[in-house]
Amino acid sequence: MTSTYSIVYSPVSAISQERINLGLLMIGNHGEGMFRYSHEKLNSVKTLFSADGFKLLKSTLNTLENQFHQEPGSLLPKSEIKSESINYFSYYTNNLISFTAPKEIEVELNDDVFSKLFDKWIFRAVTTEPRQLLIPPIKRVKENFIPRVQSRVNVDYKLEAAEYDFVVFNLNIDMIGKNDIPVLTQFVDFEARQTSLKNKINEFVSIIKPLEIKEGKVGKFFIVAEEPGKEHQSQHLIWDHLSESPLIKNGILEIVPPAELDQIQDYLETHDVRPFVEK
Repeated sequence: MTSTYSIVYSPVSAISQERINLGLLMIGNHGEGMFRYSHEKLNSVKTLFSADGFKLLKSTLNTLENQFHQEPGSLLPKSEIKSESINYFSYYTNNLISFTAPKEIEVELNDDVFSKLFDKWIFRAVTTEPRQLLIPPIKRVKENFIPRVQSRVNVDYKLEAAEYDFVVFNLNIDMIGKNDIPVLTQFVDFEARQTSLKNKINEFVSIIKPLEIKEGKVGKFFIVAEEPGKEHQSQHLIWDHLSESPLIKNGILEIVPPAELDQIQDYLETHDVRPFVEK
């Protein structure tokens, strides 16, 4: 299991490249995330900053906690951790805060692992608990459903451009199988960030026509998703556009609510769907 981590720090001296490690951000393999900064360490170096600088630094760290952890679906994709967000926070705080380049580590993200790495890299404190791990609900739905159908599909399968001539870029598919026709299923969290949501849907939809041309048959494609609440206006607009698309109206693509996953299992069994690539 691979996780990605980035250390949040404050530069002390540009000349000597000294820095103070203040926080740890980790993103797990399933999109879950944990962030914590050391209040004790921050207060211990308070005298290194001006009053306004310290206030801005502390405010930004609190903002990071909110953005990365409090709201489901607010976690930034790995690609964004090292670009727009880092540049924004560095500029916003006049370089009072920055991130190390994201690195992968061969561990599964959980409370125990996070605490050990936080103690090692940031600050050892026995009184502060890490924020509760958040897993997007659609991830739980997928994890619970996969064992019921894993004999009939390839799970978390990567269509690699180097291997499949109908793929332009590498594409990860949650479930892929075929019988007479290709059958693909993607689990989508419609309360995720708008940019991430658009990218995930566009990637999945973009493979439909090339795959059908390659196979010479019209396929069957499922998106497992829950309609977002009206308060998520941007995400709900994407939901409306997708629901009105020709793919949906022509029965090529079907949106299945998590509570109705039995119909996907029934389809796989009724049509004797087998893995796209034999295991």
